[in-house]
Amino acid sequence: MHRKVRAEYVLAILFTIGVVAAGAGALYFFATMSIHSDAAAVRSTAAGVPPPQYARAVEDARQLARATVVTDNLPGLSVAIAHDGDIVWAEGFGWADIEQRTPVTPVSRFRIGNLGVVFAKAAVDILVDRGRLDLDAPVQKYVRAFGQKQWPVTTRDVIADHVAVDHRGMPNRHCATIDEAVQVFADDPLLFEPRTQTRYSMYSWVLASAVIEKAAGQPFFEFVNREVLTPLRMTHTSADGPAVPDRVSFYFPRMNMKTQLGYQAIGGSTDYSCYFAAGAFVSTPSDLVAFASHTLRKADTYHGSSSGGTSVLIVSPERALAVAVLSNESYAYGLEPIALKLADIFAWPK
Repeated sequence: MHRKVRAEYVLAILFTIGVVAAGAGALYFFATMSIHSDAAAVRSTAAGVPPPQYARAVEDARQLARATVVTDNLPGLSVAIAHDGDIVWAEGFGWADIEQRTPVTPVSRFRIGNLGVVFAKAAVDILVDRGRLDLDAPVQKYVRAFGQKQWPVTTRDVIADHVAVDHRGMPNRHCATIDEAVQVFADDPLLFEPRTQTRYSMYSWVLASAVIEKAAGQPFFEFVNREVLTPLRMTHTSADGPAVPDRVSFYFPRMNMKTQLGYQAIGGSTDYSCYFAAGAFVSTPSDLVAFASHTLRKADTYHGSSSGGTSVLIVSPERALAVAVLSNESYAYGLEPIALKLADIFAWPK
């Protein structure tokens, strides 16, 4: 009888500990769910004073940005607007690093994911204009490591998203050269005959990056920096890496890919060095709208996603407008709606 009472006593203690622990866990979960509680209190840093004619538009846009940060529970948000080729507003909201309370500024650098393919396309155009690249030649003319496939493959097919190989994902390791990245998928068969389907493939843009490097005769990032970024003074766009200045910290939704349910820090553990144009760039909204204003001539919406980053770039040539919105959290689905609203706000500044 004594042993039975003692066992019941121990079980009661363990049950109480479990309840307390569960309660503490639930309390911590809800306590850390919201990053910002008051839109009016969301910290922001602007790049100078906007032109007077845009003052009303900027004020409306700031309110929208702050509300989005709170509603979508984003660590940080950065926005830039270019009109007629000039940046008329750039501002960062919230935290580049939550734990350190480092604010987002207009020069904070975010991962832009596959939005980086726009730089690769610009590099391809330059090489074609200089006669260094034949779009209709077999891609193996430039990248010998990419094995022969069951159908011919050209660079034109690759950059038009008309080529795809088995998509298993790039390894989370460091690639010292682009050849190392190509080797990941070099011997895989094509999933379909080129030009019979259109499908974005991360591997295709790694392959396109390799074509650019071989045709240019210099490393991919060096060529893009010299020929694409530097002429447009895009000084805050570069290959990702832990030593990059002004790089934000990265976050991921902790449940169901919903930012509203809280976040988890992922640090800089994901190595994007194998991705090249498919995901290895960090940038700022100001650099992106500068690029769009001077390079992109087609109305379009470009999206980018990566581990700890979401990006949207809207180009509207008929309104001479470019809008870029970046966040340092994955699955920030609210970025496209806010970008579209910002485009409307700045289309007719009051």
